[in-house]
Amino acid sequence: MRGKIEISITAHQARCANFSRGIGHTRFRPLGVVAVLEPFNFPGHLPNGHIVPALLAGNTVLFKPSEQTPLVGQYLGELMHEAGIPTEVMQTVQGGAEIGRAICQLPNLKGLFFTGSSKVGLAIHRYFAGRPQTLLALEMGGNNPLMIDDVSDLAAASKIICQSAFVSAGQRGCNFNYVVIYIEIIYS
Repeated sequence: MRGKIEISITAHQARCANFSRGIGHTRFRPLGVVAVLEPFNFPGHLPNGHIVPALLAGNTVLFKPSEQTPLVGQYLGELMHEAGIPTEVMQTVQGGAEIGRAICQLPNLKGLFFTGSSKVGLAIHRYFAGRPQTLLALEMGGNNPLMIDDVSDLAAASKIICQSAFVSAGQRGCNFNYVVIYIEIIYS
C-alpha cells in the first residue's frame, strides 16, 4: 500500500505541475466530489490507485468498498484519517448495489472511478452517458493474461501460473496436473 502511495505522489509531482509554454499556460484544478467504487479483490490495494491521486489533486472522495470486503475498506478509511486526511475530505460508505446506485445519482458528483465487473461498469457508463461533465473512469473485467516461453521446468511454471491466477483472488485448489498437461499441449 505504501509503495502505491509513493508512486502516486511521484507521478502527481511529475505530471501535474503548472507550466507555461509560449503564450499558453496549463494549470490543474480539482474537480470537486469524486466517488471511488471498488471490487472485492485487492481491497486494500486497488482503491489507492484512485483515492490517492484524487486527494492529491485536491478533490474530496466518497469511497464505497465492496460489500464482500467491508472491513478492509473501513480499515483503509481509518488509516487515511490517522494519516491526517480529514473525515470531511474522505468518507467511507458501506453497502451493496443500492448504495452504489445512490452514489451515482448524487447531483454534485464530479467524477466516478469504478473497478469491477463489465456488467456493472456498462450500466454505470449508460447512466453517465447524459452527463459528459462528470469524469468517468471504468476498469472492467480484467483477466491478467500471462505468457510463458521456453520453460525448462513445467511443474514450477504451472505452480506459478496457478498462484498468479487464483491465490490473490481467494480461490484455492487449482489442479497442477491439468495445468502441466495444458502447457505440454501448447508446447507439443
